Amino acid sequence: MTFFAMEDLFRDNIVGTRELAIKKYCKCKLQFDDSRSYASYCHEFCGLLNIRFSDIRFFQGRKEVAMMRTIKKPCELIVYYNKLTSA
Repeated sequence: MTFFAMEDLFRDNIVGTRELAIKKYCKCKLQFDDSRSYASYCHEFCGLLNIRFSDIRFFQGRKEVAMMRTIKKPCELIVYYNKLTSA
């Protein structure tokens, strides 16, 4: 399972400032398990980078990911900020 950042993603640090979590065009790969849902992988990705799940949107191609679906084969998810919550 691969996550591809389409923009710089930032996290809030302990002193209340923002710091870079992953640079634009970088990838983050997770071990694939065909019994997990998209939501499970997306939450793991956010947890690894210490980014709020509600701040991020996940796409497969041009379609937003249906979080409750089980993943049958490894794929690449494109990651953007959720412009509604991060503005």
